[in-house]
Amino acid sequence: MIRKILDERSERLAVGRVDVVRELQFPNGAPVDESDRCDLRTFLGVASSVGSRYGAYSGYRVLHESRPEKREQLLSEPNVDPMDPEGTLLGSWVLTGEGVADLEETLSYSSADLELQEDSENFAPFVLTGSVVDGNRRRAVAEAVTRILSFKDGLRPERQAISVLAGLSSDLVAAADAVAALGEKTSRERWIYRMFSTDCPSCHGDESCLRWVKLSCQRWSQRCSTPRSEYRKQS
Repeated sequence: MIRKILDERSERLAVGRVDVVRELQFPNGAPVDESDRCDLRTFLGVASSVGSRYGAYSGYRVLHESRPEKREQLLSEPNVDPMDPEGTLLGSWVLTGEGVADLEETLSYSSADLELQEDSENFAPFVLTGSVVDGNRRRAVAEAVTRILSFKDGLRPERQAISVLAGLSSDLVAAADAVAALGEKTSRERWIYRMFSTDCPSCHGDESCLRWVKLSCQRWSQRCSTPRSEYRKQS
């Protein structure tokens, strides 16, 4: 049933030219047990195959479907162009929560859990290429901040501020959430607004500036580690 839902929804959204981003949240932290990690790897591998296409054909049905009755529904095999054997993965998966970066190595072998049905009816070989990357790296934070600040007048991404944000945020989602909430409506937000404003003080060994940055970092740490709902209650 899960395969069917993923398959149908991904296909409909792809036809509508919608970029699908699916989020898996780990509020209690990423799994540490190896068996649980392997189960997660298998799920993501199957789900990615289900949400893939070669032309009008389902990637999972052609490459990995083991049930004969389901393979019969294909009616025919895709005519794979040897000059262009690359299929398409529809959308992406984002994992959020403490410790998700530690899953990178395990998830990189997700294809090992998928068995090619080379001797089955309507099978045709084509390539599905995906990658597992650490979204919490500084470059990803910089890209997210730049995009968000492009919609905010008078703000621009400063290298020092991005480095502080990348270092203090629990993950990319927390960093993006903090920057998206920037404004001057509350006293809590004014200091973080200044860190990205065009008149942001530059610290060249000046003690007063260094104290300002230290205070900002402390407040930023509190902002990034406190759920938004709790902040609303405190305001």
